[in-house]
Amino acid sequence: MGKDSIVLISPYPELSELANKICQEQKKEIIIHTAVLDRGIEIARELEAKDGVGVFVSRGATGALIKAAVTVPVVLVEITPFDVIDTLHRARQEAGSIAFFDLWHRRDKYDFAKIRDMLGLKDLRIFYYRNEDELNRQIEQAAKEGCEAVVASGICIVNKAEDRGMKGVMINSSKEALLEALARAEETLEIRKRDRRTTERLKTIINHSYGGIIAVDEAGVITHFNPVAEEILQIPAARVVGRSIREMTDEKELQALYAAADPILGDVIPVKDGKYIVSRVPLCVGEGDPGIVITFQDVSKIQRLEAKIRQKLYTRGLLARYTFSDIIGISPAIRQVIAKARIYSQAEATVLITGESGTGKELFAQSIHLESRRRNGPFVAINCAAIPENLLESELFGYEEGAFTGAKKGGNPGLFEIAHGGTLFLDEILELTLPLQARLLRVLQEKAVRRVGGHRVIPVDVRIIAVANRDLRQAVREGRFREDLYFRLNILNLNIPPLRERSEDIPLLTEFFLKQHALKYKSRKSAVFAQSHLERLKKYPWPGNVRELESFVEKYVILNMGEDSSFELVEELLADLQVNTFASGHREENITIPVGTMKEMEASIISKLACSGNMDRVELARKLGLSRTTVWKKLKEIDTSVS
Repeated sequence: MGKDSIVLISPYPELSELANKICQEQKKEIIIHTAVLDRGIEIARELEAKDGVGVFVSRGATGALIKAAVTVPVVLVEITPFDVIDTLHRARQEAGSIAFFDLWHRRDKYDFAKIRDMLGLKDLRIFYYRNEDELNRQIEQAAKEGCEAVVASGICIVNKAEDRGMKGVMINSSKEALLEALARAEETLEIRKRDRRTTERLKTIINHSYGGIIAVDEAGVITHFNPVAEEILQIPAARVVGRSIREMTDEKELQALYAAADPILGDVIPVKDGKYIVSRVPLCVGEGDPGIVITFQDVSKIQRLEAKIRQKLYTRGLLARYTFSDIIGISPAIRQVIAKARIYSQAEATVLITGESGTGKELFAQSIHLESRRRNGPFVAINCAAIPENLLESELFGYEEGAFTGAKKGGNPGLFEIAHGGTLFLDEILELTLPLQARLLRVLQEKAVRRVGGHRVIPVDVRIIAVANRDLRQAVREGRFREDLYFRLNILNLNIPPLRERSEDIPLLTEFFLKQHALKYKSRKSAVFAQSHLERLKKYPWPGNVRELESFVEKYVILNMGEDSSFELVEELLADLQVNTFASGHREENITIPVGTMKEMEASIISKLACSGNMDRVELARKLGLSRTTVWKKLKEIDTSVS
C-alpha cells in the first residue's frame, strides 16, 4: 500500500462484496474497508497520515464527509437513476406508501413524475434535507404521514427510519456505477503520478539551480527555499518553510530580498558580504492575490561564469604562451626592457610597444599578460593590417543580426567582448583608419562597446597592448593618427631594441635556434657554429632582427642535413647575407651638414636626426652615445620642435 493505491471505504457490506467480486473478475488491486460515517473518516485520516493511499473511493454521506476531511482525492460512487428506480421497485413490493430522502442540492437530479408513472407509485413522497436537524424533523414528518418505508442512499437515514418503526430500504450502487467510479479513480491516480513526477522534476531543478530561489504564496508564507538560498543566507529551510515571511522581522537579509514583494527584475542588492542580482516576479496561480518568486545570484559568480563561457566559446588563439623566461638575452639593453615590462605587467594602464619588425613585440605583450592579474583571462591578438578595412570594424566591435548582408544569424561578438577580463593585443595599430581610431578611443574612455548595427551598450573590462612598427608621433604630425588616441595609448611605453643594438645576445639566440630546429627536422648532425662565425654574425646589422636570425639558422639546419661541410655551409650563408643586404639597399645612415663651429655642427647633427622622425628620444640618445637628459638639454638649446 502506498501513494499509488486505491482504497474503497464502503458504507455497507453489499458494496464491499461487489467490489471484491470485481477485483477477482478483472484482477484489480483495490484495498477495501467497510466503515460508515465517523469510522470511515477515522480510517481515511489514518491512511493519509501514513502516506498509504493515492485515491479514496466511497459513496453517499460517508463519501461526502471523507472528502471534506482529507486532502487526498476522493471519487464518489454515483447513484444512477436506474439505482433509484430499482430500489423503489423493491420497496413497492413491501410497502404501500414510500418516502424518498435525498440532499437538498440533489432535488433536481431525478424526474419523480416519470418514475411514479413507470412504477405506478401513487403514494410516493419526496423529502429533501439540508442538515441533520432538518433530516430528523422530516423523518418524524414521514412517520406522522403514515409512510411505511423509507428509501435513501445513506445507512444512517435507513437506521433512523427503522428506529421510528418504518422499513428502511438502502439504495445500492450497481456494478456499473462502481466500475465507473473505479475507472475515474484510476484516471485520477495516473494524473497524480504525472503531477508528482512533474513536481519532483521541478523540485530537482529548483534545488540544483545556480542561484537562490525562494517562493512565497499569496499569504506571504514561504513554500520553497532551495539549498543555494540556505547557503547564501545561512538559514536552514526547515526554519522558514511554512512560516510567514512578513513575521520574520529578525531575518534582515530575507526582508531585504522580499522588500514588501514589490516586483523587480535584475536589481543589484547587497546581501551578507556580497552583492546579488535579485528578481522578484509575481506568481499567479488561479484567482486572488499572486504569490511571488524571488531569485538571486552572486554578482561575482556571474562574472566568473561569463568569463568562463567567453573562453569556452572562443578558444582558438586566445591563450598567451610566452613568458619573460622565454625572452633570450643577457645584454643590458634587453635586460632593461624586460625589467620595465615586468613593472608594467602589474599595472592596468594601456601599453604602447614600439620597435622594428622582428624584434619580438608580441613576445613581450604575452609576457606582460601572463604576469598580470589578467593571466587567467583571454589574450586576444589581431593584426590591424591583415584584415580588410571594411571587415575590421565588425571584427573589433562585433555586429548584430541583420547589420549587413551576410551577417550571421544572432549576430557576433567582437574581439573586445571576447577579450573581456583579459588583454587585447592590437598589432600594427597605425593601420587603423581615422573613424576606427575614433571608435577605439570611445571604447577606451567609456569601457563599453556597441556592436555594428546595434543600440545596446555592452560593458567590457579589457587591457590594451598596442604595437607600432613606425613612429606614431610622426603619424600624428602628418594627421594620419589621432593625437588624443596617441596620448591614451602611450601611457606606458616600451621600445624593443633591434638585434644590432644587442649583439652580445646573438650567440645565445643562435644556440637556441640551432637546438630548436635540429629537433624540429630531426637532424643528427652537430648543430654548432664556430666562434669566428659567431663574431661575424654579431657584426651583421640584421635588418630583419631576431626573425631574420631564426630564418638564417633554420636554413642552415635544413641544408646541413646533407653531405656538405658545416664550416663551408656557414661561409656560403654568410656571403648570401651580405649580398642580400647590399641588394636590399641596406646602408649605414648618412646625413649632410654645413661646415661650421663644433657646436654648430653638433646642433645640426642632433636637429637633423631628431627631425627625421625615425627615432624617439631613447633611440636618438643611443645613436649619439649621450644620455637622454643631455639630448633633451641640447634639443632645448637649439629650440627644436620635437619633445
